[in-house]
Amino acid sequence: MEGIRFYEDYQTARDKNKKNPESRNGLLVMTSLQRADGSFDAIASVFERGGDGPYTSTAVDYGYLSKCCRRISEDEARELFPELMTWVEGVPNEVS
Repeated sequence: MEGIRFYEDYQTARDKNKKNPESRNGLLVMTSLQRADGSFDAIASVFERGGDGPYTSTAVDYGYLSKCCRRISEDEARELFPELMTWVEGVPNEVS
């Protein structure tokens, strides 16, 4: 999907390095919606619930993405985070 990137979002850099599945959440970054401060609009899992949702809107910057996230393919996102992909199907065409 053009303008959208998918990530595994870990609670800490240590969890990312260990690929800790218990702290792994879904993250969708809309690269076509960059804010004036350089951050990107995103949709992320709520950490307290873990895993695949519920989801909320947020903003992320490149530093956070490189520290706590691992980019994944759309196919991986569909497998790991089906609820996130349900949200994606509702994104207006001008964003995707």
